[in-house]
Amino acid sequence: MTTGHHELEAAGHPRSFEVAAPDGLGTGSGTRTAPVIVLFHGYLGAAGKILQTTGLDRLGPAHGVVIVAPQGIGEPTSWHIGDDSFGDTEFTDAVLALVRASPCVDTTAIWLAGFSAGSAWTGVYGCTHADGIAGLLMHSGLPPAICPGDRTPNVMIVHGTADPVVPFTGGAQPVGGSAVVLAPVPESAASWATTAGCGADPTVRSVGDQVSITTWSGCAGGRTVSLQAVTDLGHSWSGGRDAPGLLNPGCVLVETLTGAADPVAACS
Repeated sequence: MTTGHHELEAAGHPRSFEVAAPDGLGTGSGTRTAPVIVLFHGYLGAAGKILQTTGLDRLGPAHGVVIVAPQGIGEPTSWHIGDDSFGDTEFTDAVLALVRASPCVDTTAIWLAGFSAGSAWTGVYGCTHADGIAGLLMHSGLPPAICPGDRTPNVMIVHGTADPVVPFTGGAQPVGGSAVVLAPVPESAASWATTAGCGADPTVRSVGDQVSITTWSGCAGGRTVSLQAVTDLGHSWSGGRDAPGLLNPGCVLVETLTGAADPVAACS
């Protein structure tokens, strides 16, 4: 995987994605392989912008993690859940096929991550294509728990309590030409944990004055489900360019993938 702009065709549409890779990946005689985060932008978003907004364009390569950011299409640009005419499933399939074909990639450590509409796409695509996906990071756009219980990947949920676009308290949310009623985020996160077969009693950890992390462990396959609730955060990536000073879940995921003993402390 090489840093820069890449193009392909999927379902008859020209598509593209951006890559931010560690320097020297794939060179030399070593056998080092890198974890990968596939990062989906939100409604009206762009691949290059989400890389910069989250800080993952720097965080990933600096820690030996490849970041792949697919570009949505349509007017406006988005991910089209329930609408096959844009070929988003085929496009995501194609990007992942290229990722997995790279000899530089650790195919056991591929996560999907997304913000807003990209978060919803992360959950929907990741649950319907769970094989080979190590985890899902869903920020500010949590779909219902639809993964197969015994194959739910690791799950990191992040949401601001003051989000005016996808309210923390739930409610009707437009999806395509219709609307779905979303449960309050804490209730929905608990349902993800129940579906994944996690233990009933989660642990709760505070990080500063605004961040509370609820973690369910003992899930099927030894996986975990967590909710990072951020007090007073609106519809922005926590700890990113638009909400600095908060715990950045992108950093936590990078530190997790590179084996940090306490990823949260490493990013605090």
